[in-house]
Amino acid sequence: MGRRSSLAAIPAAELIRELERRRGRAAQLRRERAEAISRLAVVDAKIRAMGGNALDGILGLPVRPGHNPIGLPTVLATAMRGKRMTPSEAADAARRAGYRGGGRSYMKMIRNAVSRHTDLFKRVARGVYTAR
Repeated sequence: MGRRSSLAAIPAAELIRELERRRGRAAQLRRERAEAISRLAVVDAKIRAMGGNALDGILGLPVRPGHNPIGLPTVLATAMRGKRMTPSEAADAARRAGYRGGGRSYMKMIRNAVSRHTDLFKRVARGVYTAR
C-alpha cells in the first residue's frame, strides 16, 4: 500500500473554504488590476499628448527596434478601455499606441487576443469587443 497524501488529513470542508477564499481574492485582484490599467491609460494619453510614445522605456527596459515591451493583450486592453471595437479597429488602436507588428498573421493575433483573454475582454456583440 502506498503512502497517504498529507492533503488527505485536511477535511474537505476546509479545502472548499480555502478555494472560495482564493476565488474571492482573485476577483479582488482583477478589480485592482482593472483600476490600475485605467489609471495607466490616463497617463499614457498625457504622454501621447506631449508627443511621446507611451510604451518607450516602460518598466525601465530599453526599447529595442522591433520588440514590444508590453504584450499585445495588455496594449489592446489599454487601448479599448471604455470603447467598443472590432478586431480591425483594435489593431489600428494598438498600432497608434506604439505596438510594433504587422506581419501576415497580425490580424489573427488580434482576434486571438480578444477572444481568448476573457479576463481582459468582453464580447458585446458579434465581432465587437470591449475591455473589462
